[in-house]
Amino acid sequence: MPGAAHAPAVFLKAGSTAMFSDACRAAIANCGFNPDHFGTYKSVQNAQKAARKDLQAKAKDKAKANPDAANGNHLKPCEAGMRKTRCRCHESPLFRDDPETAELARDANSESGHVLQNAVMQAPGGRNDPCMNEPGNPPEHVGSSGYDCNKAFCMPHHGKSTVANTMHGKITLQEGELNRDLPNMAVDQAMQSQMTEQTLMTALTGDRYKYDVDDKGNLTNLRKDPAHSKTLGGSQPEGEVAQNDQGSEQSAGATPDSLPSQPGDDLNNDQKEALECIKAAYEAHYQAMQNEAVGKYGPGKASAQNRAFKAWKSENPDSQKKSWNELSDAEKKSAAEARCRQLENRPPPKGIAPPQPSSTHKTGKAKTNPKGPTKNECREYQAMQLYANGTPCPPPGGAGASHNSQKFPPSQGNNDPWPHSTPATQRGSTSSI
Repeated sequence: MPGAAHAPAVFLKAGSTAMFSDACRAAIANCGFNPDHFGTYKSVQNAQKAARKDLQAKAKDKAKANPDAANGNHLKPCEAGMRKTRCRCHESPLFRDDPETAELARDANSESGHVLQNAVMQAPGGRNDPCMNEPGNPPEHVGSSGYDCNKAFCMPHHGKSTVANTMHGKITLQEGELNRDLPNMAVDQAMQSQMTEQTLMTALTGDRYKYDVDDKGNLTNLRKDPAHSKTLGGSQPEGEVAQNDQGSEQSAGATPDSLPSQPGDDLNNDQKEALECIKAAYEAHYQAMQNEAVGKYGPGKASAQNRAFKAWKSENPDSQKKSWNELSDAEKKSAAEARCRQLENRPPPKGIAPPQPSSTHKTGKAKTNPKGPTKNECREYQAMQLYANGTPCPPPGGAGASHNSQKFPPSQGNNDPWPHSTPATQRGSTSSI
């Protein structure tokens, strides 16, 4: 199994050989994924958009060469003024079945998918809003402080999340089921690792996997889901799902007794290697995302340093120290905590995590709004919380680049309605993936 050397050492968008070792790259490629197309949500999404654009150009050429075949094979180019979402050139079977364009077609017909579902890290309805990150309980854990939906570690999920029998559709459905089964349970680091493994097993094998949930909310016995298996009872055509009498998806011929109890038994050597490589990359990427938050919104930013120092100075008025740089490491952590307290007491409201999304959704600039803090205030609070509870790190050097050695308490998603306004019974939306 690959070790720590296989994990990326720095925060990467995508397309770099530094993300995976050569052995990891080979294993991932043999599993049908381009190792250069792993990275942030946005970078993976942009690679897929580029693939669709390339195929649209190829479709124009094919349509000109054979006009009679254009309509039947989705090759008609996008007309001027037509919404891009209606362009289906990339869905043409001619591209999928042609060895020269098969890989491009696979990328073009994929969506950017989180390796750990976004709904674990942010409250329902709070996608892309840092103020809806799950709150921490330092020093035990830091919630999902520093988490950013668009910078989280992602991979290509083939197919559409809305089509049940595609890879992305299967992952979406199993994530929704877990949310429904765990409405009020704390999703700690161990459970996050289990959820990540479930997603990757489905991605690598094409079969849906599920956990049993015991009466204490523990996940046990990861195994193929007999109702959603492509290898047990045969695969359905893409986009079609077999229905039983109750209207739920089902594949014929599979019974729980026929299923292996250990998911590793289902994997070939490349799949086992890829599974460990991607898990290690996810963990390193998440650490780097937190480091970037400290560098960009916390003490790695001069203006944030000054605010933290002033907060500390207000609590230590007799100190002769005049700037952040004069503080000891311990005092700097105290200053970060003082800034957190200052933000917590900012009226209104009391508490940095509001019961609704932040007051600004695009610019991050402060606005007069009694409903909650700005996005940047939430980012600063979380960055200060990370800094105050992490291990010592080098002096700030901008955008988190010099914070790669800092370690933080584990992240945790509460799956609890407090302090958010959405009741626990409404958690489990499959739109936040």
